[in-house]
Amino acid sequence: MYGRSASDGLCIYHGTLLKEGKIKKGSDGQYAYTDSGKPVGSSTSQVKAPYHPSSKDFGKCIVCGKPKSSMGPLCKDCYRHALEEAALSSESQSQLIEHYQNLKANMYRMYGDDAFQSASIRLYAIAYNLSSKFHYGACLSFFEDDIPDIKKKIAAKEEKKKLDKESAERKNDSLLKDNISEDMHMLDSDGEVKIDNAIWHLTPELGIMHVPHQYVTEIDSEEAGRTVKSDWKISFYKNPGCHFYIEYWGMKNDRRYEENKQEKKSLYDRYGITYIGIEADEISDQNALMDRLRREIYKIKRSKGIPE
Repeated sequence: MYGRSASDGLCIYHGTLLKEGKIKKGSDGQYAYTDSGKPVGSSTSQVKAPYHPSSKDFGKCIVCGKPKSSMGPLCKDCYRHALEEAALSSESQSQLIEHYQNLKANMYRMYGDDAFQSASIRLYAIAYNLSSKFHYGACLSFFEDDIPDIKKKIAAKEEKKKLDKESAERKNDSLLKDNISEDMHMLDSDGEVKIDNAIWHLTPELGIMHVPHQYVTEIDSEEAGRTVKSDWKISFYKNPGCHFYIEYWGMKNDRRYEENKQEKKSLYDRYGITYIGIEADEISDQNALMDRLRREIYKIKRSKGIPE
């Protein structure tokens, strides 16, 4: 006997059991389980599908965020939609498991609340069928762990995208300014202009040459997994093959910039590259900046045996 939940007065779950022949309607109009003869309830309108009692207290539906019902981790509406999805499935156990794994993997790449909620409901429906039809109850617990994990990783990707956009906008704003130094170098920020001017004024005294935005050729890009561009490459007139670098750490409160800064410092240290790092708060006093550069460069000259 094949049942239709609406016309037979059954919930979706028991309508599915009726369709599968697992319950049947007796001559008295009551339904009973086919294998045991045990009645499913004194009134079919009062029969409810078994729910998944979550061991976790989510407080709200983990799919849509509405107040949670007694139907496990879902609200009443999401639970109803999930059962409707479950009732339409005729997949085998192996097909359901593969479907669950593939859908879960795809959800990590989803954007948009509607698409994610629809996929979450479908994922619960698959877990529900694995539990109710094949006694794979652990899958419902997997669902409770998977949805928060997917949401967390999607949120992290969206935050990274936002930070990248903000960083690019800041860089573009900087490039739009006339950041040109006294020796006509085109630079990326007002801070770089101040440092470039300081180096320029020290050039005759220290016998140095400076070129901004040069690649650090000592670093093996294949081994390091990236190329590294310095803010300045400084070489000496009396020994042009001998050089060092200057880095301006000018941006604060930017997580990605800070990560890049630490990675560059680590690479400089790993390859034994000489460099001078200048922080943002060191450029406000031009005289103090020049004094510091003078001391550091004289120290480098002595360490490399460059004649005065």
